[in-house]
Amino acid sequence: MNRKTLFSTLVMAAVLSLSVSAFAQWNISVVGSPAGGTLQVKSEGLGEALRRAIPNSNVTVPTSSPAAGLALTGEGKAAVGVGASARMAVNAIRGNAPFKKKYDFKLLAFWGADLFMFVATPKANLSTFRDYVARKAKDGISVGPKGSGSYMVFDDVANVHGTNFKDMEGWGAKIHYQYSAPSLELLQDGQIEGLGGLWGQPSARIVDLTNNREMIWVGLDKEAIDKLGAEFGYEHVRLESPGDFGYGYKFVNKKPLDTVRMADIVVINSNMSVDQAYTITKAIYGSKDFLVNVHVSFKALSAENTIALDNASKALNLHEGTVKYFREVGAMK
Repeated sequence: MNRKTLFSTLVMAAVLSLSVSAFAQWNISVVGSPAGGTLQVKSEGLGEALRRAIPNSNVTVPTSSPAAGLALTGEGKAAVGVGASARMAVNAIRGNAPFKKKYDFKLLAFWGADLFMFVATPKANLSTFRDYVARKAKDGISVGPKGSGSYMVFDDVANVHGTNFKDMEGWGAKIHYQYSAPSLELLQDGQIEGLGGLWGQPSARIVDLTNNREMIWVGLDKEAIDKLGAEFGYEHVRLESPGDFGYGYKFVNKKPLDTVRMADIVVINSNMSVDQAYTITKAIYGSKDFLVNVHVSFKALSAENTIALDNASKALNLHEGTVKYFREVGAMK
C-alpha cells in the first residue's frame, strides 16, 4: 500500500470513528423542575445517576415546570419528565385542564408522595382551611403558579369547600400565584399570611422558615379529606404533632393534624425503544443508594411501589422497557 492510499485509509477510518462516536452519544433530557428547591435537587440527582450509569450519555436537566415536563415528554421532545403528581399526569393524558390536548407518556417510577402543606402565621388564626373559607378571610395567600402541582391541589381543596379562586378574590381574598421562593418574600414583606402547595419532604425552605419565625401548619377537616379522596384520589395523612413532624420543622401547633398527599412520579417518552427505556429504568433503580444520599425521599423508589401505583391507576401505564427490567429483577412475572 503506497503512502497516498495509506493516508486516505487512515483519514476514512478517523472519519468513521468520529461518526460512530457521535452516533453512540445518547442525549437524555430530564425536564420538569423549576429552579431552586427540593425538586431541582432531586432532578439533578436523577440526571447524575443517569450520567454515571449510561456510558456516552449527554444528560441535561433544564429548568421548566412539572406541567411543561409532561408536555415535552409526551411530545417526544424530552426523554424523562419529573415533578408532576399522578393527578396532573392523568389530566395530561386525558387532555384536561391545565392541558389543552392529550399527551402520551408512560410511567417510569413512583419516587415519593408529596404532602399538602398550607402554612400560615399565627395572626391568620386558622385551624383548618375551612376556617379561611367560612369567614371569607381577606388575608393574602400564595397558592403556586397557575398550572403547577401546588395550584392544582389548592384548586381541588377550594373545590371541595364549595368555592374557587375567582369567588375567593370576589370576597376580597388576595390570592397570589407564586412559587415558594417569591411567596416567602411576600410573607416577609407582610403581603401574605399563608402559603402552601404539594411539596416533597422535607421542604428546606419551610424548615428555614419555621426555624426563624412562628408558623402554624393549617390542616384539613374530615369532610374535605373524604371528598379529596373520593373525587381526586388524594390519600389521607395523620400527623400526631406537626411541631414534632421531623425533618427539622418547628411549627407552633402541637395538636394532631390531618392533611393529604399525592403520588409524585417520573414519566418516560412512550416512543422510546424498549431497550432504551430498559436502560434508563435500570440506571435509575440501580442507583437507589446514590439517590437516597441526594435526597431522603428516594427511599420510596422501588419497583413494588411503582407497580402498585400502576395497578391502582386507570390511566397511567408502565413502559414496556420498564416492565422488562421489573421482570428481570423478579418484581413482575
